[in-house]
Amino acid sequence: MTTNPAIQHGLIYERIPAHRHPNGGGWVADEGPQIEDTVFIDGFAKVIGNVKASGKVEITGTSVIRGESPGSVTLQDSACIQDSDINSTLCDIFIGGSASIENSLISGNVRASGHVRIVNSKIEGGTYDGDGHWSAGRQMILKFKNPIKPKTNRNG
Repeated sequence: MTTNPAIQHGLIYERIPAHRHPNGGGWVADEGPQIEDTVFIDGFAKVIGNVKASGKVEITGTSVIRGESPGSVTLQDSACIQDSDINSTLCDIFIGGSASIENSLISGNVRASGHVRIVNSKIEGGTYDGDGHWSAGRQMILKFKNPIKPKTNRNG
């Protein structure tokens, strides 16, 4: 897949017909995704399959968003996806509010909203609503936006 912004139509993974999104120039499959013009998709990002994105969502870096049927991916509000792989095989994924996903792999039945920040993580199911309510799936590792740092004893 070329990254030349002058090319407006091409193939994702050499087999999926796609076009460039008007806001950011990222690649969106011709069939499947429902992406509003307000969504920003960076030039190297790709959106494929059963994906709905609305509001001020940002998909940046080398992110790949895949909504594989019967699963789906819904991105809304001010969610930000950066250099991450989101794949909804057989399950539904919802990311909304001001959730931020960075350099992570998200799969399974996942719901992230509120002010959650997921960094350098692999998530296979679970829910975090930003208000402290939590229910984990098989594997869930989170790094929070403002972690509490342990006090250190500088004298010893």
